[in-house]
Amino acid sequence: MVKRIRKGLFGSITKYKPLWCLHNDWVTVKALSEKKLISITKLIHDMIKVYLECHEQNHNKQIESLNNKVIILAAEVRKYRDRFGIIKD
Repeated sequence: MVKRIRKGLFGSITKYKPLWCLHNDWVTVKALSEKKLISITKLIHDMIKVYLECHEQNHNKQIESLNNKVIILAAEVRKYRDRFGIIKD
């Protein structure tokens, strides 16, 4: 059975739990999902699947390369945010 949580002012019930993430990560995932024309849920599912496959096949160099790209992308998003303010959802 799915554990239900209460959400909203009027006590509406939903089966979904909130997902907490950094704003930079949210903007990145949202932009990628819009570019690929798929839902955010599908994109995150695909990312987790690829991540697990890389760990199973020991693709350490590729994982390090992707981690470096994430650091560069986060720095670029931070520069953009400092210049133009918080990016609206």
